[in-house]
Amino acid sequence: MSNLFKAQDHYFQQAKRLKYVARSAFKLLEIQDKHHVIKHKGAKVLDLGCAPGAWLQVACKLLGNIRNGGLVVGVDIQQMRIPGPYCDKRVRFLHGDAFDIQPWHLRDISPRVKNGFTTVLSDMCPATSGNGFSDVRCSLELGERAAQLALGRANFSLDLGEADDGFGRPEVGFSAFDVESGPPERDFGRSDEEAGRPKEGAGAAGCQHGRPNEGAGASGNGNGDGKGGPKGKYEDGGLLLPGGHFVVKLLEGEGTKDFGERCKPLFHRVAWLRPQATRAASREIYLIAKQRLQPS
Repeated sequence: MSNLFKAQDHYFQQAKRLKYVARSAFKLLEIQDKHHVIKHKGAKVLDLGCAPGAWLQVACKLLGNIRNGGLVVGVDIQQMRIPGPYCDKRVRFLHGDAFDIQPWHLRDISPRVKNGFTTVLSDMCPATSGNGFSDVRCSLELGERAAQLALGRANFSLDLGEADDGFGRPEVGFSAFDVESGPPERDFGRSDEEAGRPKEGAGAAGCQHGRPNEGAGASGNGNGDGKGGPKGKYEDGGLLLPGGHFVVKLLEGEGTKDFGERCKPLFHRVAWLRPQATRAASREIYLIAKQRLQPS
Protein backbone atom coordinates (compact mmCIF):
# COMPACT_ATOMS: atom_id res chain seq x y z
CA MET A 1 0.00 0.00 0.00
CA SER A 2 1.48 3.38 -1.01
CA ASN A 3 2.06 6.15 1.51
CA LEU A 4 -0.35 8.33 -0.48
CA PHE A 5 -3.15 5.75 -0.22
CA LYS A 6 -2.44 5.29 3.48
CA ALA A 7 -2.79 9.04 4.05
CA GLN A 8 -6.08 9.17 2.16
CA ASP A 9 -7.36 6.06 3.92
CA HIS A 10 -6.42 7.69 7.22
CA TYR A 11 -9.00 10.46 6.74
CA PHE A 12 -11.66 7.97 5.69
CA GLN A 13 -11.04 5.85 8.79
CA GLN A 14 -10.88 8.90 11.04
CA ALA A 15 -14.20 10.17 9.70
CA LYS A 16 -15.78 6.79 10.34
CA ARG A 17 -14.31 6.61 13.86
CA LEU A 18 -15.43 10.13 14.79
CA LYS A 19 -18.89 9.66 13.20
CA TYR A 20 -18.50 12.27 10.48
CA VAL A 21 -20.46 11.37 7.37
CA ALA A 22 -17.58 12.27 5.03
CA ARG A 23 -13.85 12.91 5.06
CA SER A 24 -14.56 16.48 3.96
CA ALA A 25 -15.16 17.27 7.63
CA PHE A 26 -11.39 17.47 8.06
CA LYS A 27 -11.13 20.09 5.32
CA LEU A 28 -13.38 22.47 7.23
CA LEU A 29 -11.66 21.61 10.51
CA GLU A 30 -8.30 22.61 8.97
CA ILE A 31 -9.78 25.80 7.51
CA GLN A 32 -11.18 26.64 10.93
CA ASP A 33 -7.92 25.84 12.70
CA LYS A 34 -5.92 28.13 10.41
CA HIS A 35 -8.42 30.91 9.68
CA HIS A 36 -11.12 30.83 12.42
CA VAL A 37 -14.03 31.40 10.05
CA ILE A 38 -16.73 30.26 12.51
CA LYS A 39 -17.20 31.95 15.86
CA HIS A 40 -17.88 29.71 18.83
CA LYS A 41 -20.86 31.69 20.09
CA GLY A 42 -23.85 33.01 18.21
CA ALA A 43 -22.48 32.36 14.71
CA LYS A 44 -24.94 32.09 11.83
CA VAL A 45 -23.49 29.82 9.14
CA LEU A 46 -24.71 29.18 5.59
CA ASP A 47 -23.34 25.99 3.98
CA LEU A 48 -23.91 25.78 0.20
CA GLY A 49 -23.49 22.31 -1.30
CA CYS A 50 -23.83 20.72 2.12
CA ALA A 51 -24.65 17.06 1.28
CA PRO A 52 -23.95 14.60 2.79
CA GLY A 53 -23.67 16.88 5.81
CA ALA A 54 -20.12 16.69 7.16
CA TRP A 55 -19.70 20.48 7.17
CA LEU A 56 -23.05 20.83 8.95
CA GLN A 57 -21.69 18.52 11.64
CA VAL A 58 -18.45 20.48 12.01
CA ALA A 59 -20.15 23.88 11.97
CA CYS A 60 -22.71 22.92 14.61
CA LYS A 61 -20.02 21.35 16.77
CA LEU A 62 -18.00 24.57 16.56
CA LEU A 63 -20.96 26.54 17.92
CA GLY A 64 -20.41 24.77 21.22
CA ASN A 65 -23.09 24.38 23.84
CA ILE A 66 -26.62 24.88 22.59
CA ARG A 67 -27.00 27.71 25.11
CA ASN A 68 -24.49 29.65 22.99
CA GLY A 69 -27.16 30.04 20.33
CA GLY A 70 -26.26 30.27 16.67
CA LEU A 71 -27.65 28.63 13.55
CA VAL A 72 -26.39 26.48 10.66
CA VAL A 73 -28.32 26.39 7.36
CA GLY A 74 -27.37 23.88 4.67
CA VAL A 75 -28.39 24.04 1.01
CA ASP A 76 -28.06 21.27 -1.56
CA ILE A 77 -29.68 20.05 -4.76
CA GLN A 78 -29.67 16.52 -3.31
CA GLN A 79 -32.37 15.70 -0.79
CA MET A 80 -30.82 14.56 2.48
CA ARG A 81 -31.47 14.03 6.15
CA ILE A 82 -29.38 16.05 8.58
CA PRO A 83 -26.84 13.75 10.27
CA GLY A 84 -27.54 12.96 13.90
CA PRO A 85 -24.01 13.10 15.34
CA TYR A 86 -22.98 16.66 16.32
CA CYS A 87 -26.08 18.28 14.79
CA ASP A 88 -28.83 19.65 16.99
CA LYS A 89 -31.93 21.77 16.56
CA ARG A 90 -29.83 24.74 15.43
CA VAL A 91 -29.31 23.02 12.06
CA ARG A 92 -31.67 23.62 9.13
CA PHE A 93 -31.69 22.25 5.58
CA LEU A 94 -32.98 23.83 2.37
CA HIS A 95 -33.39 21.50 -0.60
CA GLY A 96 -32.83 23.21 -3.92
CA ASP A 97 -30.62 24.46 -6.70
CA ALA A 98 -28.29 27.28 -5.69
CA PHE A 99 -29.12 29.10 -8.93
CA ASP A 100 -32.85 29.10 -8.09
CA ILE A 101 -32.72 29.85 -4.38
CA GLN A 102 -32.98 33.54 -3.55
CA PRO A 103 -31.97 35.48 -0.42
CA TRP A 104 -35.53 35.72 0.93
CA HIS A 105 -35.85 31.91 0.98
CA LEU A 106 -32.86 31.76 3.33
CA ARG A 107 -33.98 34.71 5.45
CA ASP A 108 -37.37 33.04 5.91
CA ILE A 109 -35.85 29.94 7.50
CA SER A 110 -35.43 31.53 10.92
CA PRO A 111 -35.80 34.96 12.53
CA ARG A 112 -32.16 34.58 13.52
CA VAL A 113 -31.03 35.13 9.91
CA LYS A 114 -33.27 38.09 9.22
CA ASN A 115 -30.23 40.33 8.72
CA GLY A 116 -27.83 37.75 7.32
CA PHE A 117 -25.07 35.27 8.16
CA THR A 118 -21.72 35.68 9.88
CA THR A 119 -20.14 32.95 7.72
CA VAL A 120 -20.96 31.71 4.22
CA LEU A 121 -19.36 28.43 3.13
CA SER A 122 -19.53 26.92 -0.35
CA ASP A 123 -18.35 23.38 -0.98
CA MET A 124 -20.18 23.24 -4.32
CA CYS A 125 -18.34 21.65 -7.22
CA PRO A 126 -19.53 20.48 -10.64
CA ALA A 127 -19.71 16.92 -11.86
CA THR A 128 -16.35 16.68 -13.58
CA SER A 129 -16.39 15.94 -17.31
CA GLY A 130 -12.73 15.28 -17.99
CA ASN A 131 -12.50 18.52 -19.95
CA GLY A 132 -10.30 20.68 -17.74
CA PHE A 133 -11.37 24.00 -19.23
CA SER A 134 -15.07 23.17 -18.96
CA ASP A 135 -14.74 21.82 -15.41
CA VAL A 136 -12.94 24.96 -14.22
CA ARG A 137 -15.52 27.15 -15.92
CA CYS A 138 -18.39 25.30 -14.24
CA SER A 139 -16.59 25.58 -10.91
CA LEU A 140 -16.23 29.33 -11.41
CA GLU A 141 -19.93 29.66 -12.19
CA LEU A 142 -20.82 27.87 -8.96
CA GLY A 143 -18.32 30.02 -7.07
CA GLU A 144 -19.77 33.14 -8.65
CA ARG A 145 -23.27 32.12 -7.58
CA ALA A 146 -22.07 31.50 -4.03
CA ALA A 147 -20.40 34.92 -3.99
CA GLN A 148 -23.53 36.58 -5.34
CA LEU A 149 -25.66 35.03 -2.61
CA ALA A 150 -23.08 36.13 -0.04
CA LEU A 151 -22.29 39.58 -1.41
CA GLY A 152 -25.13 40.52 -3.76
CA ARG A 153 -25.24 40.34 -7.54
CA ALA A 154 -24.46 44.03 -7.84
CA ASN A 155 -21.24 43.55 -5.86
CA PHE A 156 -19.77 40.45 -7.50
CA SER A 157 -19.68 39.18 -11.07
CA LEU A 158 -17.18 37.42 -13.30
CA ASP A 159 -16.72 37.97 -17.01
CA LEU A 160 -17.15 34.36 -18.08
CA GLY A 161 -18.67 35.13 -21.47
CA GLU A 162 -20.91 32.60 -23.16
CA ALA A 163 -20.35 28.91 -23.81
CA ASP A 164 -22.32 25.97 -25.06
CA ASP A 165 -20.95 22.74 -23.65
CA GLY A 166 -24.17 20.78 -23.36
CA PHE A 167 -24.56 21.15 -19.62
CA GLY A 168 -27.86 22.16 -18.09
CA ARG A 169 -29.63 22.22 -14.75
CA PRO A 170 -32.75 20.29 -13.80
CA GLU A 171 -35.67 22.21 -12.42
CA VAL A 172 -35.74 21.37 -8.74
CA GLY A 173 -38.18 22.37 -6.04
CA PHE A 174 -36.87 23.11 -2.59
CA SER A 175 -38.19 23.04 0.93
CA ALA A 176 -36.85 23.40 4.44
CA PHE A 177 -36.67 21.14 7.46
CA ASP A 178 -34.59 20.85 10.59
CA VAL A 179 -32.86 18.01 12.39
CA GLU A 180 -35.98 17.01 14.34
CA SER A 181 -38.80 17.42 11.85
CA GLY A 182 -37.78 14.91 9.18
CA PRO A 183 -38.70 15.30 5.49
CA PRO A 184 -40.03 18.63 4.25
CA GLU A 185 -43.72 19.45 4.29
CA ARG A 186 -43.74 22.69 2.28
CA ASP A 187 -42.57 23.41 -1.24
CA PHE A 188 -41.28 26.79 -2.38
CA GLY A 189 -40.19 25.67 -5.81
CA ARG A 190 -41.51 24.71 -9.21
CA SER A 191 -41.32 20.93 -8.99
CA ASP A 192 -41.24 18.09 -6.48
CA GLU A 193 -39.05 15.98 -8.72
CA GLU A 194 -35.79 15.05 -7.04
CA ALA A 195 -32.66 15.37 -9.15
CA GLY A 196 -29.73 12.96 -9.24
CA ARG A 197 -26.56 13.78 -7.35
CA PRO A 198 -23.61 15.16 -9.31
CA LYS A 199 -20.31 13.69 -8.16
CA GLU A 200 -17.68 15.67 -6.23
CA GLY A 201 -20.27 17.06 -3.81
CA ALA A 202 -21.90 19.46 -6.23
CA GLY A 203 -24.49 21.80 -4.87
CA ALA A 204 -25.82 22.66 -8.31
CA ALA A 205 -26.29 20.20 -11.11
CA GLY A 206 -23.92 20.41 -14.03
CA CYS A 207 -22.98 23.79 -15.39
CA GLN A 208 -25.60 26.43 -16.15
CA HIS A 209 -24.56 29.08 -18.65
CA GLY A 210 -26.78 32.03 -18.06
CA ARG A 211 -28.32 33.08 -14.78
CA PRO A 212 -31.57 32.75 -12.85
CA ASN A 213 -34.61 33.05 -15.07
CA GLU A 214 -35.89 36.55 -15.73
CA GLY A 215 -39.05 37.24 -13.76
CA ALA A 216 -38.63 34.16 -11.57
CA GLY A 217 -37.42 35.90 -8.44
CA ALA A 218 -34.04 36.95 -9.78
CA SER A 219 -32.23 39.41 -7.61
CA GLY A 220 -33.07 42.43 -9.65
CA ASN A 221 -31.21 44.87 -11.83
CA GLY A 222 -28.25 45.50 -9.59
CA ASN A 223 -29.38 48.82 -8.13
CA GLY A 224 -30.93 47.46 -4.95
CA ASP A 225 -34.55 47.42 -6.02
CA GLY A 226 -34.90 43.82 -7.15
CA LYS A 227 -38.43 42.44 -7.21
CA GLY A 228 -39.80 38.94 -7.03
CA GLY A 229 -40.60 36.20 -4.57
CA PRO A 230 -42.80 36.44 -1.49
CA LYS A 231 -40.92 39.38 -0.01
CA GLY A 232 -41.19 41.78 -2.96
CA LYS A 233 -38.48 44.44 -2.78
CA TYR A 234 -35.26 43.92 -0.84
CA GLU A 235 -31.77 45.33 -0.82
CA ASP A 236 -29.40 43.09 -2.75
CA GLY A 237 -26.43 43.49 -0.47
CA GLY A 238 -26.05 39.75 -0.08
CA LEU A 239 -26.45 37.49 2.93
CA LEU A 240 -22.98 37.92 4.46
CA LEU A 241 -22.87 40.46 7.25
CA PRO A 242 -20.09 43.09 7.40
CA GLY A 243 -17.15 41.54 9.24
CA GLY A 244 -18.27 38.07 8.14
CA HIS A 245 -16.20 35.39 6.43
CA PHE A 246 -16.61 33.66 3.05
CA VAL A 247 -15.12 30.27 2.09
CA VAL A 248 -15.53 28.86 -1.43
CA LYS A 249 -14.19 25.77 -3.17
CA LEU A 250 -12.89 26.20 -6.73
CA LEU A 251 -11.03 24.06 -9.24
CA GLU A 252 -7.60 25.43 -10.09
CA GLY A 253 -7.28 26.71 -13.63
CA GLU A 254 -7.76 29.73 -15.84
CA GLY A 255 -9.79 32.34 -13.98
CA THR A 256 -9.29 30.95 -10.48
CA LYS A 257 -6.74 33.62 -9.54
CA ASP A 258 -9.02 36.31 -10.96
CA PHE A 259 -11.78 35.13 -8.62
CA GLY A 260 -9.51 35.85 -5.67
CA GLU A 261 -8.52 39.24 -7.08
CA ARG A 262 -12.20 40.12 -7.44
CA CYS A 263 -12.73 39.34 -3.75
CA LYS A 264 -9.80 41.37 -2.45
CA PRO A 265 -11.48 44.81 -2.50
CA LEU A 266 -14.48 43.39 -0.63
CA PHE A 267 -12.66 41.82 2.34
CA HIS A 268 -9.96 42.69 4.83
CA ARG A 269 -7.94 39.60 3.88
CA VAL A 270 -7.99 36.89 1.19
CA ALA A 271 -6.03 33.63 1.33
CA TRP A 272 -5.88 30.26 -0.45
CA LEU A 273 -5.68 26.81 1.13
CA ARG A 274 -5.43 23.27 -0.15
CA PRO A 275 -6.44 21.15 2.88
CA GLN A 276 -4.43 18.04 3.68
CA ALA A 277 -7.56 15.87 3.40
CA THR A 278 -7.87 16.80 -0.30
CA ARG A 279 -7.24 13.85 -2.58
CA ALA A 280 -3.95 14.07 -4.47
CA ALA A 281 -5.61 13.87 -7.89
CA SER A 282 -8.09 16.64 -7.10
CA ARG A 283 -7.66 20.20 -8.44
CA GLU A 284 -9.79 21.71 -5.71
CA ILE A 285 -8.58 24.66 -3.68
CA TYR A 286 -10.35 26.87 -1.16
CA LEU A 287 -10.47 30.64 -1.13
CA ILE A 288 -10.86 32.08 2.36
CA ALA A 289 -12.04 35.70 2.40
CA LYS A 290 -12.10 37.20 5.90
CA GLN A 291 -13.90 40.16 7.41
CA ARG A 292 -16.22 41.52 4.76
CA LEU A 293 -15.88 45.27 4.40
CA GLN A 294 -18.93 47.47 4.79
CA PRO A 295 -20.68 47.54 1.38
CA SER A 296 -20.62 51.00 -0.16
